[in-house]
Amino acid sequence: MKNIAIKSKNINKMYYEEDTKNLIVFFHSGNYYVYYDVDTKTIENILSIKEDKRGKFFETKIRYVFEFKKIY
Repeated sequence: MKNIAIKSKNINKMYYEEDTKNLIVFFHSGNYYVYYDVDTKTIENILSIKEDKRGKFFETKIRYVFEFKKIY
């Protein structure tokens, strides 16, 4: 599991499971979600930008693009 460092007012932390291609996103609210089948290129793109820009990237390129499920 890969930790994706992020500085965001909404997102606390993110992890990427390379074997399943699942992105796990923990929000400051305490909720967390799993985003399914997030391709490696998307993860490479988010890792290539500054930590404080990753929240915006998540909102525009991941949040409603990939299938997801609220876990808690």
